[in-house]
Amino acid sequence: MISDSGSPPLNSTVIVIINVTDVNDNKPQFLEKFYNLKILPPVLSFTYIRDKHFDSKAIGNKSFRYMSPTLGQSNTELYSSLFNKESWKFDVTKDNIGQIRIPLFRAIAFDLDGDSDIIYSVKSSSFSEIFTIDQHNGVIYATEILNPVEKFDLIVRAQDKDGKYGLAWASLQIFDTNLNKNEPIFIEPISPVQVLESDSIGRLLTVILVQGNNLNFFYITSGDDKKYFYVTVDKGSVILAKQLNYSKQKSFNLTITVWNGYDVLDTYLSIEVLENNENGIQFEKDEYNVSVSENADIGSTVLTALDINIVSSSRRPIFSLYYTKDPSSRNKFIVNPVNGAVILKNTLNREVIEYHYLVVSVKDQINPSKMDFTKIRIFVMDHNDNSPKFMVASLTTKLLENIEIGGFVAQVIAVDNDVGLNGQVLYTIESGNVGNSFIIDSNIGIIRVSKKIDLTVQGEYMLNVRATDQGEFKHSSTVQVHILIITPDNYISPIRKMSGYSVELNENEPIGTYVLQIKAESSYPLKYDILPGYENHHLKFSVQPSTGILITSSALDYEDQTFYHIVVSVEDIFGFCTNVTMDIYIVDLNDNIPYFLFSEYYGFISETASVHSLILTEDGKPLQIRAQDHDSGINSFIKFDIMEDIYKDVFSVESNTGVVRSLINFDHEFIADYTFNVILSDCGNPSLSSEVYASIKIHIIDENDTPPIFLQSTYISQLSLPLYSGVKVIQIQALDRDGDSELEYKISENNSNFIIDSKSGNIFVRSTMGLDNLASKYDFKATVSDGKYNNSCSIIVHFKKSVSSGLAFGKTSYNGTVIENTTRPDVVLILTVLGTSLNENIIFKILGGHKYFSIGRTSGTIKTTGAPFDREVKDKYEFIVEASSGEKRKNPRITHVDVTIYVLDLNDNVPFFVNKPYYTAIPRNAAQGLTVLKWIV
Repeated sequence: MISDSGSPPLNSTVIVIINVTDVNDNKPQFLEKFYNLKILPPVLSFTYIRDKHFDSKAIGNKSFRYMSPTLGQSNTELYSSLFNKESWKFDVTKDNIGQIRIPLFRAIAFDLDGDSDIIYSVKSSSFSEIFTIDQHNGVIYATEILNPVEKFDLIVRAQDKDGKYGLAWASLQIFDTNLNKNEPIFIEPISPVQVLESDSIGRLLTVILVQGNNLNFFYITSGDDKKYFYVTVDKGSVILAKQLNYSKQKSFNLTITVWNGYDVLDTYLSIEVLENNENGIQFEKDEYNVSVSENADIGSTVLTALDINIVSSSRRPIFSLYYTKDPSSRNKFIVNPVNGAVILKNTLNREVIEYHYLVVSVKDQINPSKMDFTKIRIFVMDHNDNSPKFMVASLTTKLLENIEIGGFVAQVIAVDNDVGLNGQVLYTIESGNVGNSFIIDSNIGIIRVSKKIDLTVQGEYMLNVRATDQGEFKHSSTVQVHILIITPDNYISPIRKMSGYSVELNENEPIGTYVLQIKAESSYPLKYDILPGYENHHLKFSVQPSTGILITSSALDYEDQTFYHIVVSVEDIFGFCTNVTMDIYIVDLNDNIPYFLFSEYYGFISETASVHSLILTEDGKPLQIRAQDHDSGINSFIKFDIMEDIYKDVFSVESNTGVVRSLINFDHEFIADYTFNVILSDCGNPSLSSEVYASIKIHIIDENDTPPIFLQSTYISQLSLPLYSGVKVIQIQALDRDGDSELEYKISENNSNFIIDSKSGNIFVRSTMGLDNLASKYDFKATVSDGKYNNSCSIIVHFKKSVSSGLAFGKTSYNGTVIENTTRPDVVLILTVLGTSLNENIIFKILGGHKYFSIGRTSGTIKTTGAPFDREVKDKYEFIVEASSGEKRKNPRITHVDVTIYVLDLNDNVPFFVNKPYYTAIPRNAAQGLTVLKWIV
């Protein structure tokens, strides 16, 4: 809205529509970052189960049905009563897990940018070939038999189309279903549920309740081919896993199977998808202009029903008065909530407010509701409800007998607050004008002599002057003008000297406001006039010539001028004149709304800062919200207040300075950023508030205040004897809530047999000396440090003696060569294994993995990975390759072989001098050809 500074001010409005274009500035996020899939509580059961109640494929003399569980996690902040906030615990039963592509659990990620094309991947430092993932829905599968003794550490990655990604960690172990009792399943009835297509991923829809004390397992077995939902296997909580679309599917009928290790029972859940309110509701007009008489009856309709565009009547629109420019307008009108009609609530007065500016809103009753607005300007039409009012109750003046015809006698002024004809005043002499001696100007009220005055005929006159407006139903009022006739012989003395005047006047008073009356002492009629003077101050005021009443002739604003000095001349009928000075002081009113100097403020505070600490800016100065009010005194004093109640206990804003302080202790790992709004008001009466608010954004600076924590307190690994140097034992992992801390791993004890990668936590065999003679296990400790805090964990290595498997490599050792600096993956060696059975699959792997080499899982082909070699850094690489039987049996056949790869040199280095600079001495009488310096290569 824009307005001018006239009186009354005129304004105009325009609608500005700002479309915010989304950019991919958010990476995918998992509903939970850590999946601690431990034994307790056991929640993941089986893939293939025995079922006598359904048709299925036969395997031998048993009947099986394929189950495709949809597993995952929940938003713990929303459903803390159903899930452990610290971690999720999933387990895999050992009974029937030996099938190919066994669904284990589901990881769910979402993208705040609305990117639905999230690609999932899974990686394990030691078991990458065992696990796969559906890249579109995050279901993780096992491809081999899982050993109940061993733990499996996984990293799940969710990546959007621009390469931004988020990570989640999972630790998996086996659960034995024999722990349950042999009891039947009783499922409590399930009510149908409704879900909005716009509901966010992770919303809890319902919970499947089962009677009894058994641990029950829940799976969605049909009705959800595209995996829009999943059920948590331990609690039976049905969760929204993908964004719904009402136009594609309006309902789902899910079959949820419950199993406790002995009994199987199906239940059914009906889910209705509700349409998102996309089309909304809209007024047909953006603006309405109506007129209403100020004498309109209370309850009369100012504006009939507002027209709207709406998709269907089921949306049931609700109208309401949303905003009024003048606060008093809210008490004058009400809006019919059903049809939007504007109804008069209280009487109007055009002389107080000439027009009312309203904003009416309409919203539907569909969740989430849509809203639209329209502007209504109500112009108040004048009604002749005011009578003219004279500035004085009566007027007395003296007139010389010898005054000429047409001479000035007096001026009467009446004011009518109406407008147009209703406020136009005409003057008439109603009575007392003996012999029609006087006439009056009907427009301006100046009385003049119309005939020769004779004191012997009439010594005084008492005129009744009437002022009448020109409305349809006229109003009038009268004033008496007492005229005394005198002779020049009666003239006593000129005007006596007058002292000056000093007066205070409120700003913003309407034109014509009474200021003061000059009271000159004289026995004869006087005429008053304002003289031009200092900085044109006289233009702001006018004086009535006959009464000396000073009134305003222009709007006065304290912020423009605080003081006026004017001079008024007073002259009698004989030409004698004197001047009087007036000092007029303008009193400031609270008429200026305070405003912020900036719309956004940014601050920082350390998470270790104490309560009541100052919030600082980037340059280390206190964060101060700056605002201004053009009023003065108490009207200019500013108060700040935080809009959101939830943040009033977190931050404070000092009223007199605008400085922001903390009220709590912060934790960066809990909340890293705060955003809230501050509103502004002054201390005037009545108080004025800013029409806009300031946004305050405060970042909590992370400090190293928490120690790193291992994902497990004890790590267990199993190695087969004999051992080989360089074989990877296990990878330990720790997390630091401080986020950016660089962790360093160490083996805490003096251990010569094992070595640890300080960055990755991978532990390798350094020396086999003494390990081959150990009976069953070897344990030691490892530590992790973030530079300030330390933590430790235990590592237990179990040894298993190898027996002759019948498998053997074609050679006792293999040697190969690569050329340095090449980045093209090339075949280096092909390993062969002897002693295999018919159709027996052999699986090859490099123990401990390798940065520079990889091996075909079934082919035994060793290739370079493309990482460049540098012979000057390392001229050979040694590692162990393991070949094992791929059969799914308890004790697979295993054999090992040493592989050595030599790096061949290329002429990729230029010669260079060493031990520079060089010095030598030459005799003064040295002969030509003398050797000065010699380099020996």
